[in-house]
Amino acid sequence: MLEGIFLGTMCGAFFLLPLLIWILIGVYMYKDAEKRGKSGVLWLLIGLVLGIIGLIIWLIVRPPLQPQSPPPPQPPQ
Repeated sequence: MLEGIFLGTMCGAFFLLPLLIWILIGVYMYKDAEKRGKSGVLWLLIGLVLGIIGLIIWLIVRPPLQPQSPPPPQPPQ
């Protein structure tokens, strides 16, 4: 009986782990694209459709991160 439970759990993990990785790739690509001024939704969809291949494409074509300039100094009050 315990063997059946163990095997059922392993089969579930075998199918759910790649799905979780696929989703994490899409979320990473969305956040990184938005941070770099690109369309996050477009790259999320590419990540969800292509998975690791989409991530590799994003890592090759993504623009460099622009440094944020500090806010101008406030005059003393």
